[in-house]
Amino acid sequence: MKKAEAIYKRKIIDEIIKYLDDELAIILYGARRVGKTFILYFLEEYLNNREEQVFYIDLEDRRYLYEVNKGPQNLVNLLIENGFDIEKSICSFG
Repeated sequence: MKKAEAIYKRKIIDEIIKYLDDELAIILYGARRVGKTFILYFLEEYLNNREEQVFYIDLEDRRYLYEVNKGPQNLVNLLIENGFDIEKSICSFG
């Protein structure tokens, strides 16, 4: 089973999808254990199906947190190391 198949598609997902091509950040917040991460998994799969570059950053993973805390260039370097074309648009979750 894929990560995104484990949840029911919520109305909020359609609302988020309308803004994915905007340059502004979308902030998803809420109480613990209400499904925010699963919404991100769903969106990750949606974007992968559109053949878009997606990079999921879990800031509870100390490796990512360490790199992000060192500065934006370290995050760019991390993306390059993972095979991303930084000249193309990248959707980043986490």
